Amino acid sequence: GGIRQAAGATAEYAANIAKLRIALQGVTTSQEEYSQGLSFIKDTTKDFAIPQEVVTRQFTKLQASVQGAGGNLEDTKTAFNGIVAAVRATGGSLADVDAALTATAQVFSKGKVSAEELRQQIGERLPGAFTLFAESMGITPQELDKALEQGKVSLQDFQGFAEAIFDRYGENAKTIAQSPKSAGDQLKVALEELNESVGTLLGPIGAAFQTTFKSIVDAINSGIKALNDFLGIGTEGAINKAQRELDAALAGYERFSGIDV
Repeated sequence: GGIRQAAGATAEYAANIAKLRIALQGVTTSQEEYSQGLSFIKDTTKDFAIPQEVVTRQFTKLQASVQGAGGNLEDTKTAFNGIVAAVRATGGSLADVDAALTATAQVFSKGKVSAEELRQQIGERLPGAFTLFAESMGITPQELDKALEQGKVSLQDFQGFAEAIFDRYGENAKTIAQSPKSAGDQLKVALEELNESVGTLLGPIGAAFQTTFKSIVDAINSGIKALNDFLGIGTEGAINKAQRELDAALAGYERFSGIDV
């Protein structure tokens, strides 16, 4: 039972990764861009010790938002790298990375930067985000506050912020991710790669079992339905039984009277 459950989990994980990649293909404009996206995800997973499931899901969401805002794959990479590096370098967990990237996708979906995302959703995962954003624009935090109120902080400003924080935190984030202190995250990444490899291998076997068992179940259901009809069990079975009895009675009457009914 334990082996069966483990095998099922790996196959399910591999199937989920495959679905995420299909989704990524749907938000890229060409096979070349899709391949670049996959390569970026692989490098990010390795550089920052973040499971590929998290990276693929969030990168796909961000790419969809960036593309909707008129951006391209390079814009997505810039924003993604900056947020991931800054959150990881400042001690953020995988959950913090996940939440910050969700907020980043919301920024591009809205087409502008709001105080809510910057102060709360991103700021809570990246200490000093507000001040860093102001520095990247060459203004004071007070001026940034006013610009946000007036809706004058653009996506280009956000990209400048992403580039600035990546320059500041990028190398440090990679160092932290490869250090012994991040051994748990590194192990999680390695185990997910193993899950995908084993799950991909077991997928066709699992599909074959499912097809076979479906045929068996269909045959059993057909047999049970026929038995129910014969015994008059259930509404349909009772109707069929009554019809057989009526047909038999009519046939007997015809033989006795010689009159066709």
